[in-house]
Amino acid sequence: MELPRRSSKAWKLFKYLVSQKGNRVQQADLIEVLWPEEDCSDPQHALRTMVYRLRSSLNGRFTLGEKELISTSQGSYMLDPTACWVDVEEFETLCTYAQSYKEGKPGRAIQLYQQALSLYQGEYLPECQEEWVIPLRAYYRNLYVKSVLSLSELLQQNQNHQEIINICQKAVIMAPFEENLHYVYMDALIQEGKLDEAREHYQFVEVHFQQKLGDKPSSELQRLYQQTQLQETEPQKELQLIRQYLSEDKDNNKEGAFFCNPENFRLFYQLEVRRQERNQLPGVLCLVYLKKSAVLEKECLASETVKTLKDVLLQNLRKGDVVCRWNEFQFMVLLHGCDVEGARTVIRRIKQCYRQACETGNIPVFFRVLYLKSEYGLRGLSRK
Repeated sequence: MELPRRSSKAWKLFKYLVSQKGNRVQQADLIEVLWPEEDCSDPQHALRTMVYRLRSSLNGRFTLGEKELISTSQGSYMLDPTACWVDVEEFETLCTYAQSYKEGKPGRAIQLYQQALSLYQGEYLPECQEEWVIPLRAYYRNLYVKSVLSLSELLQQNQNHQEIINICQKAVIMAPFEENLHYVYMDALIQEGKLDEAREHYQFVEVHFQQKLGDKPSSELQRLYQQTQLQETEPQKELQLIRQYLSEDKDNNKEGAFFCNPENFRLFYQLEVRRQERNQLPGVLCLVYLKKSAVLEKECLASETVKTLKDVLLQNLRKGDVVCRWNEFQFMVLLHGCDVEGARTVIRRIKQCYRQACETGNIPVFFRVLYLKSEYGLRGLSRK
């Protein structure tokens, strides 16, 4: 079906009504879509004329009997949902059915997902630049990605790695910045023994992400890439590569305490508790914090003060100690092999170094200490 070139707004109207899936659209909304920033002396009349022209162009192409192709009611318009077949609606319906069969009838779900994915050919209405299409475009793209991942999960259960590869080859082009798709694709290549292809794909992703996003792939994707390097080595060389990989730490200096995120800190704490239970080694969990005040409400000053405290902790604790940024004004510290007297000595040293390093002397630092040996309990030690 074609409309005259001068009827670009009629095309826009048709696309918008189709996208509403049989829902009524108010006249004011259509005027905003068709003439968002244009002066129109009589937009209601212009809209009625546009609808008439669209009806005239569509008549004869769709047969609805006595029904109106575009119906009007109380200042609203609606395109009859039975007037034409729309691929995105079929795509959405198939995805919904596939999801419902995923648990009870996985074989049927696989068939429905495959039918749905065959319909997806890229961004929804790629020629449209209007704002109203953006959320719809994102919705269908996200539904596509979710369906690819669900189908891959079902195929993984049957060890059908080659079919996953076939699906993901298209998917990583359709949604090039979805890391989950790259992960599933690389994993399937590895499972099929196609290590060279997996390595090449990772290298492509690494360059692509750096150029387009200014970022590198996630740690999960990096670990998967590491597997492709390890699987073809002799055991001794493999062990050396593993040690090299485990030793890589770009976020920490070689001197001073070890800095990590809260999730890793939790693992270190659990390991420390196990060591203490087995070897009766002392250990200390310490909360180091700044109390929020009017001074700290100044964003630049707060940032500088917190950075100073972090630097003091990392530079004045031992290599075996662990530090993490817990929240805005708090740090957690794990002191390995440290008893009560040792903890007091450490705290005095941190206080002194902090006072020397902090340019704003009226921002005190506080400590709360939990000794891992239960007989010591919880102690509160604040700045004098």
